[in-house]
Amino acid sequence: MAEYWFDSHDGLRLYSRVYAAAADSPVVLCLHGLMRNSRDFGALAAQLAARYRVIVPDVRGRGFSARDPNFNNYQIPVYLQDVLTLLAGLGAARVSIIGTSMGGLMAMLLAATHPKLARGHRAAARRLRSRLAQPERCALG
Repeated sequence: MAEYWFDSHDGLRLYSRVYAAAADSPVVLCLHGLMRNSRDFGALAAQLAARYRVIVPDVRGRGFSARDPNFNNYQIPVYLQDVLTLLAGLGAARVSIIGTSMGGLMAMLLAATHPKLARGHRAAARRLRSRLAQPERCALG
């Protein structure tokens, strides 16, 4: 696992974990829930990294990412702009997306608004812990 730091459009320093398979491997983007952070996907990302390049950001104000002094920026359109900046910086032009809770909503919005970016998405709310314990059950589209 490597750390990847990047600057948002408005100058916040944001954090992401990148679990790397081969550089030309398909990319999986994992998006956490509202009160969560990138560590939620540690076990799953480690398993997927055998076949995929896995990108797991901390949304602004969560985990290691900087806190935004403007509370109006804590909204999904801003988070999506941050994710797009992250993906562009990593050269990820096409991704499969896994999201939990708020991350699931973000996954659906990314798929709807950027169809060439999203290969597929999985929004998970129930039984996430059992699926993380058995990563082979998390099909990617």
